[in-house]
This record gives sequence, structure tokens and C-alpha cells, in this order.
Amino acid sequence: MGECDHFIPDQRIGLPSPNIGFLGHMNYAPNIEAVHWLYDNVYIPLRNKMPELSLIIIGRDPANSVIEWEK
Repeated sequence: MGECDHFIPDQRIGLPSPNIGFLGHMNYAPNIEAVHWLYDNVYIPLRNKMPELSLIIIGRDPANSVIEWEK
């Protein structure tokens, strides 16, 4: 039996579900490139099939190109 076999996920009130998350320092060029790739190639195609899907980006100092998604 694996160590995750007993894991039971809890549902957090206020946290949208289903969701995709990205964690990283958001003014670091490789993270900016990665989150743009995630947005374009994973999130948008899935969102077309799952309108309730959320993308949660966590990280300080977000680049303007990331902040624009909030608008």
C-alpha cells in the first residue's frame, strides 16, 4: 500500500473547483514563459470543454502580461 492510499482530499470553501494552479516567482522569465504556455496550451483548451475551470496563479511580482489576464 502506498503512502498516498489513505489521502482523502478536502474541499475548501471559497476555492474554485476544478482548478489548475501555478506557483512561482512571477517576474522570473522562465516562469512567465511557463505560465503563458500553460494558459494557452492547457487552460484555454480545457476551459472550452469545462467552463467552470479556474486557473490560479500564485507568486509575487507578476509581470504585466500575467496581470492583464485579471481584466
